[in-house]
Amino acid sequence: MFCPVCGKEMQGNKCEACGYTETQNQFMQNQQIPNQPMPNQPMQNQPIYITAPPPKKNHGCLIAVLVVIAFFFLIIIVGSGSDDDDKKTEESKAPVMVSGLDSKKDGAGGSKDKVSVSKADDDKKEDDDKLETTVKLHNSYLTKDYEGKDVLVVEYEYTNGEDEPESFMWAFDAKAYQNGIECDNMVFLDFDEDLENDNADKEIQPGVTCIVAETYLLQDMSDVELKVTDFVFDDEYLSETIKLQ
Repeated sequence: MFCPVCGKEMQGNKCEACGYTETQNQFMQNQQIPNQPMPNQPMQNQPIYITAPPPKKNHGCLIAVLVVIAFFFLIIIVGSGSDDDDKKTEESKAPVMVSGLDSKKDGAGGSKDKVSVSKADDDKKEDDDKLETTVKLHNSYLTKDYEGKDVLVVEYEYTNGEDEPESFMWAFDAKAYQNGIECDNMVFLDFDEDLENDNADKEIQPGVTCIVAETYLLQDMSDVELKVTDFVFDDEYLSETIKLQ
């Protein structure tokens, strides 16, 4: 018997050359040959293989694609419809030009254009109709005071265009100048009872026109320059020159 490993002749169950034994040979055969059932022994614990049926075809992807295409077509249709509606709305809002001959018709059955007046026009009309505050030179004459000095009496035509009663004395500053120097205003005179149109300190109702008189102590017989301005805002209402000679 020869050794299956080194090929030397074995003496007994062991090879003297490589040390191989028959026990190792038997172990190697058991590892290489699997356990097989005996011919007459029934098969136990053997796996049973079942063939799975072929997979069915999935049509889900095709349906999803068709749904997406239909959705896009719906968006296009709705968008075109909204554009047409916007276009119709803009056309309806466009101004309609009507010629003068077509808009006015004569006759019993004809229509007439309506004239609308805005609130601004009404306010402007009220402002135009409102009476303005004015001061005009009405008359002037010479007189003397209790000392015999020359006094100039000036009569102004005053119209109160305000909304409240006002007196000429408190609404205006009426001054007289001679030789560039302001003349004294004579307020308290001995002849006040005889002074005509002594209304300067009286209140005048709105819209009323009256004659008011102012008196000035003269310096000499030179020309007198009159200036009437607003007492508060200094607006000029009158500028006149009176020649005494």
